[in-house]
Amino acid sequence: VAFDSNADRAVICWQDASTNYGAAIVGTVSGTAISFGTKVVFEEAQTDNISATFDSNANKVVIAYRDVGNSSYGTLIPGTVSGTTISFESAVVFESASTSSTAIAFDNVTNKIVVAYKDVGNSNYSTGVVFQNSSVNTNITAENFIGMSRGAVTSTSYSESLGSSVELKSSSSLFFSATYDSNSKKVILVYGDAANSAYVVGTISGTSVSFGTPVVFVSGEVKGPNSVVFDSSRNVIVVSFIPKTTSSANDRLGRSVTGAVSGTTINFNTAATFHNAVTQDVASVFDPSTNKVLVVYKDASGSNDGSANVGTLSASGDSISFGSQVDFTTNTTSGISIAADTANDRV
Repeated sequence: VAFDSNADRAVICWQDASTNYGAAIVGTVSGTAISFGTKVVFEEAQTDNISATFDSNANKVVIAYRDVGNSSYGTLIPGTVSGTTISFESAVVFESASTSSTAIAFDNVTNKIVVAYKDVGNSNYSTGVVFQNSSVNTNITAENFIGMSRGAVTSTSYSESLGSSVELKSSSSLFFSATYDSNSKKVILVYGDAANSAYVVGTISGTSVSFGTPVVFVSGEVKGPNSVVFDSSRNVIVVSFIPKTTSSANDRLGRSVTGAVSGTTINFNTAATFHNAVTQDVASVFDPSTNKVLVVYKDASGSNDGSANVGTLSASGDSISFGSQVDFTTNTTSGISIAADTANDRV
């Protein structure tokens, strides 16, 4: 899910189980309710590993996904919201090999998008690539619209340009999450591998991204997705995760930790528990209207309800504490995602 702040609409993207096609729908928030337009298919083939962000420079929602119908290539597609619908442009392949574990974030300083993914075609290495929607008033060609050149067309349109792939880590990895730190002007990627959970700081320059040395913040395996958000009021990031421990009493508890970026590294503080029982499917968001973090998850210790806890950071951002658990649904839940609607002060 991504929030289009230009149109004041939410765009939800998913794999339609009836066809396995990639689909999207525009939602309009009013008070504590949301209404939806008509479903739009953005990929007429099996589509998964879907992630979305909003490009506030081009006023486009950009979706990254694995196009299973095209050899599982990593693919991007920009879309423009109008009223209660969304129209899509041509898709762009960012990795001509099988991919998975896709995450996407927008850098509003350089007006570029970073996609992180597992490059299955290259030994499952963690890889990052930079993408840009740039507004132009010029003569373009039908082919350079997607990065090639041949044939003349006159148009006011947008161009997509891809930088070169950069190897993040030379071993298998999974559970990617990404955020942009507007204070340090860095992109932070969080991921897990077979033995540890780690983060890495990326610096964007033009259409390339360079990474610092990966640093472990959990010495052990993680289960399910990590989620990282940036608290712009305190200039810290908050990582929510599910560690797998050797102690059955502490196994798979929901945990969060704050950290501050320093150069190409992050100084982390002591982690806090947001759910003191078995947790799955973690997602989180920073709410700028309250300067709090909301963590949502599946309470796997009971009836698999969808649950949420509000996290309050200290003034310095070196610690986080959580309020009581609230269930947002009492049905079995999975695949949770969350976004902030800053126009209506809602999540």
